[in-house]
Amino acid sequence: MSRRIANILAAVLFFGCGPRPSLPRPLPGTGRTPVEVQRFAAQPRFTSLYREGDPYAVLSLAAATDLGAGPHAALAAVVELRLRELEVDVRADGLAVRITLPVRAEPSELLAALAASLSAETTADELAVARDAWQRHPPLADGALEAWARCTGAAGRHRAAEPPDDATLRRWLGALSTEQLGLAFVGPAGVGDAVAAALPNTTGWPHGAPAGADAPADAHHAFVGETPRLRIGLYHADAVGAVAAAQGLAGASPLAHHLALLDPPWRLASAGASAHARGGCLHVELEPLDEIGVEDGAEALAVAQRDLRAGLQPPSQGFAATREILAGGDAHETARRAAWWALTEPTSGLSAAVSTLELGAVEGDPETVEAAHEGADAAYQTALRPAPSPATPELRAAVEPGQGGFWMLAAQPCALLDEGEWDAGHAAIAAVALADAEGDVTLEPWVTPHGVGLLAHALPRHARERPAALARRVARTLGRYLTALPTTVTLARRDVLALLGDERAHLLAAASERLAPGHPSWLVPWGLKDRVGDAEAPAVMARWRAVLTAGPWRVAALAGVDDAQAEAALAVLKPWLPAGPDRCVAQPQTGATGDAAPLALPSTASGATVMRLYPVDDVDMARLVAAAAEPRLGDLSFSAGIRVVDGPRAVLALWGQGASVERSAIAAGLDQLVSSWGELDAAALDAARARLRHRLERERRAPRERLAQLWRGSVPKVPDADVGVVRAWLERILKHETKVSDR
Repeated sequence: MSRRIANILAAVLFFGCGPRPSLPRPLPGTGRTPVEVQRFAAQPRFTSLYREGDPYAVLSLAAATDLGAGPHAALAAVVELRLRELEVDVRADGLAVRITLPVRAEPSELLAALAASLSAETTADELAVARDAWQRHPPLADGALEAWARCTGAAGRHRAAEPPDDATLRRWLGALSTEQLGLAFVGPAGVGDAVAAALPNTTGWPHGAPAGADAPADAHHAFVGETPRLRIGLYHADAVGAVAAAQGLAGASPLAHHLALLDPPWRLASAGASAHARGGCLHVELEPLDEIGVEDGAEALAVAQRDLRAGLQPPSQGFAATREILAGGDAHETARRAAWWALTEPTSGLSAAVSTLELGAVEGDPETVEAAHEGADAAYQTALRPAPSPATPELRAAVEPGQGGFWMLAAQPCALLDEGEWDAGHAAIAAVALADAEGDVTLEPWVTPHGVGLLAHALPRHARERPAALARRVARTLGRYLTALPTTVTLARRDVLALLGDERAHLLAAASERLAPGHPSWLVPWGLKDRVGDAEAPAVMARWRAVLTAGPWRVAALAGVDDAQAEAALAVLKPWLPAGPDRCVAQPQTGATGDAAPLALPSTASGATVMRLYPVDDVDMARLVAAAAEPRLGDLSFSAGIRVVDGPRAVLALWGQGASVERSAIAAGLDQLVSSWGELDAAALDAARARLRHRLERERRAPRERLAQLWRGSVPKVPDADVGVVRAWLERILKHETKVSDR
């Protein structure tokens, strides 16, 4: 994530986000609570933090109102004028006025001066100072930004607002009351005790009904500006939860990945959170990477709202607020945070959403710009739709007690259904490129005709890592890499080309013209050699973007302890997976098969290669037939093999290859082998079952294979069909033969 986001997160902490600390805990070894909060009937709530080493003690007052940034600037100027002899530091923003001053006088005198500075009475000089500060406060670029500014506390006022007169300034000052004031002390214990003793006896603090604030409401607007961007704010009942969500957006995050998948893509430009006197507000700014319209803004808003709401945390407990106060550093900063934290409280039922879409400037006269402004706002309101809830990924979990590690496979079962000839292998390249996680979680590409994704596994880091923590760590790494977009594909392209260098893969891909027209990846999921060799990063990124959103996700997990591990992992992985349709957008097509002239291709290797392919409708039966043919392969005068390709187009493949054997001899040998299938007897079939059973048991020794079978939802079986049934099945499939050879 950019340095800008990190800076904004740091600025958030300046505002002091979070509820009033509850149940403060003593610091280890001190027996003393570092931050204590007291309430009084006629004085501001008081937060004290006693510490030694600072060159001076500090008092800070946070005065919260709902007046907005412009009035706060005017109030700050008046208070600073009234306290000019006390070396005061007065700051204002869209949320509050903050007053910080060193404790050098008697605490009672200092507190009295501070209380008097908040009086609603005004003079002509104070009015002039307030109006000047108000005038210097920059106006908002557009009225549509008001809701956003209220969420963030950003500086800015409405362009049409008028500077305050004497009555308005008195009303603004009168909006302050003890219920809206938070006072904090940071410094040595002796001075702090004196301040705490003097505060209950201090008079002159403003009283009266606090200024009523309307609860934030949903507000979505658009306007024509200069730089296209989308600003979004989500109010949350607890400011600590908003800050936690903002911190979760630093670095790689589900939101950043999901925005990159949109068309056009967007990027997360900034993220932060602000604490209000009641609750908080999480806010982000998004920038499009191409030209946009209002419909694009509405789509980005729907995605962002869903992800941001998912990231909002429940109210934090215990030491959370204290920790943020202690992180302030110097006494001034720490006191400002402590004063605001004491004032900020959670509010139930706060969940409003605000957004502003800024479109690029429109060239033309003012009337044209204004018409575009109104049209954009209306179109944006029409296009806006509530964000749909993403479907929960299907989880298939198995518990293998004692295994120790945790295995997880997340793959898209629709990944290759719409991969055509021109991009065959691009999904495989992306999976290989993304399987490069660093650290103690191993990632592997998983590329099959059934689906494409990543497989992750890890062992516990140490004896104290709990099973659920291990599962969450694996899922977090898997989600982060799985949903990224590959920006560099050179090494991945080389690895995939190595897999496609075999002559048999070349012939199998050629046979796909008849067995899976237009979809070679259904037979060769690693793609076509020429397409892989020409693949560039933008095309691979576009292909992976389509894979990620092609349909529902399926997840398989092998847990070493209990089902809770898998559930914990899914809870972490789910926010990363993009929302997609509940079924595959593309479906397997019925292609022409068999009874066609043989395919002959230019030779790409020394010697000759011949292949026979048969579409099958029963993969288990095909495996049994292949096992029955294995003993005869060794009797041939050339190298031969047989295997079953499963997927949208399941085939039984038989091939022969020889460096010094005539092509016609290889073809004749394969024909003889195919003919021998009709002579299967009961003894040969029983032997084939035994070999197949042994092979399947051997394959299941590997956790990867058990995980893959769990993901597919099927375990290979050994058919118990008799000889007659097997012969009848063979007779039917052998009618649809496709012959492929090199010239």
